Amino acid sequence: MNTLRQRYRLLAAVMMVAAVGCLLFWWLAVRPYRLQVEDELQSLDKKRTSLRQRGWSQDRAALEQLLQARTERLEGSGPATPGLRRRAEQVRQIASAMFQERIQRDFQTPEGFVRHASNIDFREAFNALQRRLAAEDIWVAPEVLKLSEESSSPYTYQLLLQVWTLERLSEVIREHRLEVLTEARVKVRSGSGDRAAARLAFEPIVAYYLTPDHPLPCLLGIPVRARLRGQPSDVRDFLTALTAAGVFLPPVQAEIYAEDPSRPVAVAADGTGGGRVELDVTCSAFFVFPGGDTPPPLRPAGARPVAPPARGGEAAEGA
Repeated sequence: MNTLRQRYRLLAAVMMVAAVGCLLFWWLAVRPYRLQVEDELQSLDKKRTSLRQRGWSQDRAALEQLLQARTERLEGSGPATPGLRRRAEQVRQIASAMFQERIQRDFQTPEGFVRHASNIDFREAFNALQRRLAAEDIWVAPEVLKLSEESSSPYTYQLLLQVWTLERLSEVIREHRLEVLTEARVKVRSGSGDRAAARLAFEPIVAYYLTPDHPLPCLLGIPVRARLRGQPSDVRDFLTALTAAGVFLPPVQAEIYAEDPSRPVAVAADGTGGGRVELDVTCSAFFVFPGGDTPPPLRPAGARPVAPPARGGEAAEGA
């Protein structure tokens, strides 16, 4: 009898241990998996509801067809129909073409240009441009132009970009027979007396970023403002030429003013109306910053973010 009782006790103990083991297995293994599945089902249901509310189809075949169409739009369907990716690269090449030849000639690469452009390079280029403009009776004043031989910056390449931009713009102005208007209140000393300063002015360099947290800009805009006068046909051709082959100075803002026909300056030599107009235009050159279009590496946990350069309206510090 005692032996049978001991066997029942042992069986009861084994059953209790098995029950505790099953409970522990459910609690430690089955329950977390079940909660995970429930969370995923809830998340999937929320996504489906969100997609339905935004008008997305729930049909797999329709979604695959839409994905194919979007992929073709991005990548293109052949050489004759380039996609958005190829077009973006073409625009990038056009935007950087105006400076590319000079950078390759003097600095080999954009990286070398950013690192090795010196104050000597800037002053030589600025003085040469100043003499060329003076020969065309265009006199620049530092207080109007916002740039002078004495200008300094920790990013000298940006000063050089401004000089190159004004140089190319002045060539397009000359080619289309436009007159640069002057600021009568500001005088520039010359060998033949004081001359009114030309209404040419640089505006702050604008930095464009691939993402808000990217440490480097992908593009720098170099805007310059000019007040010009000429025949309407010449003004029209000038605006068209700003984005012609070999030039990329697209107008950011342009305003055209008609002259008062009763003013003597608006009357042609033969006594007929000259019909000239004034153009107040801000156009911008662009420089593709090396490395700015590369996605930033993933930041390790706990690492401090790099302070980004200044955004639009200021020179791109740190660039």
